[in-house]
Amino acid sequence: LGIEVLSLGMRESADWLSVLEFTMGIHRLPRLLRGRRFAILHSFLYRANLLGRFAAGRCGIEKQVASFRGTLEEPKRWMVALDRRTAAGTDIFCTLSESRARDLRERLGVAGEKVAVIPNGIDLAAADRALAAARPAARERLGLSPADFVVATVGRLHREKNLDLLLEAFQAFAGDH
Repeated sequence: LGIEVLSLGMRESADWLSVLEFTMGIHRLPRLLRGRRFAILHSFLYRANLLGRFAAGRCGIEKQVASFRGTLEEPKRWMVALDRRTAAGTDIFCTLSESRARDLRERLGVAGEKVAVIPNGIDLAAADRALAAARPAARERLGLSPADFVVATVGRLHREKNLDLLLEAFQAFAGDH
């Protein structure tokens, strides 16, 4: 589509190498952004939010927005301390729920007026209608009868999604069904 993508090439892992990648990212991100004009730097998740805080000021970007999803992404105490110390550089914190907003206020000491709750924009009633309409054909394609019990999950394969607990629950449930 002709949209420029800039990547720091960082992995998702949280190991010693990711600390090195993060340290290098602090220096590389401003260089990637240099020479471009941005009014807002909007980052998502822990490491990107921290990098965004460091880069925004160095690149003359006036507003920095940090988005948080799910639970605390990096539970290590030193990372929470670093997050808390740098949070003042963020103008707005966006999250999906009131409970996550409360966590930001308590964990990072963020003022309430700096937290915006923006729920996922999904019309659940429309999704339910679409699923109900598509269900018979999907069951037929999969060779399932209308009486067959089906459970599905959609998400990334990451420990915070706790899929091992889901598999344990399936195992316990399978004996009865």
